[in-house]
Amino acid sequence: MSAPKRVILVTGSPRSGTTAIGQYLSLPGNTAPLHEPLNGITGLSRVSRHYEIPGTAGFDDTDLEEIVHGIRHLKLTYKKRGYDREKIHRKIAARLVGHRPRLSYLAAKYRFGIERLIWKDPFALPLLGHPAMQDIPSVVTVRNPFAVAASYKRMRWGNDADEVAGRLDALGAWSAPCLPKSFGAEGYSAAENAALLWSVNYRRAVEAFRARDNLWFVDIDDVIAQPVGVYRTLYRHLDIPWTDGIEQQIRAAYTAPAEGSATTEQPKENKAHDQNRDISKVNSYWTSVLTEEEAARVGELTGETAAMLAETPMVDGKEG
Repeated sequence: MSAPKRVILVTGSPRSGTTAIGQYLSLPGNTAPLHEPLNGITGLSRVSRHYEIPGTAGFDDTDLEEIVHGIRHLKLTYKKRGYDREKIHRKIAARLVGHRPRLSYLAAKYRFGIERLIWKDPFALPLLGHPAMQDIPSVVTVRNPFAVAASYKRMRWGNDADEVAGRLDALGAWSAPCLPKSFGAEGYSAAENAALLWSVNYRRAVEAFRARDNLWFVDIDDVIAQPVGVYRTLYRHLDIPWTDGIEQQIRAAYTAPAEGSATTEQPKENKAHDQNRDISKVNSYWTSVLTEEEAARVGELTGETAAMLAETPMVDGKEG
């Protein structure tokens, strides 16, 4: 078996910036990204659903321990399937070679000189307090709940929130004031379900932070305002070498678009990552997506957890 790799986890709510943070932490030549092995649709073969949680639905501590061991040694087995919403040619390609999680795994496994893995996975967020995760340095991205809820509404996500909540509730670990409504039920709201998941998962993350010394929270607003400083601080915390070349790439990636360039404030419908989007608008476009009633409900459901996060130290770009 190959020597274990040094693993760093980047997690956070879906739509909270984990993809970008994972990408720019993977810039050194001896570092490779590992994309969402815990994705219930396109991830590992042994992962049956989003947010696998030990002690629920036949998934136990040993399952998670073996997954973490497999990640360290790049010895994993993936599904070969795509998303139902994708076009037919994407589905065919996924059936042949797998989706992005498997492709990132193969690229890391067969690339010479890889010593460090950046495990990018929003579905690991509820697991930060588990013993199997304790010695994995972890970065938790934070995006305001209104923007996350707007993304869920735009993408038409949130229809599995009731299943996730049911499993957590069975463990006595569902801390929100109510359970998500099932898709199709009267009063179903993707925005409300997103807010409930945001609240419960970040509360669990804050609790894990209080028990660990290798976990850092990053506010996406701070990344946008001070990208070089935030990344330089993260690189230092994570013991990743920083170079002038890395700084140039990050500075270029977060430079505001020139006036008149082809950017959009709101990403395209049903598109998770829009390369033409104005990065400075990622946390403000929600005002044109959520109704006043939805925004009020999101604030009501997330207020207590948001207050906990406000008291939790975030990586400061000035440190860098």
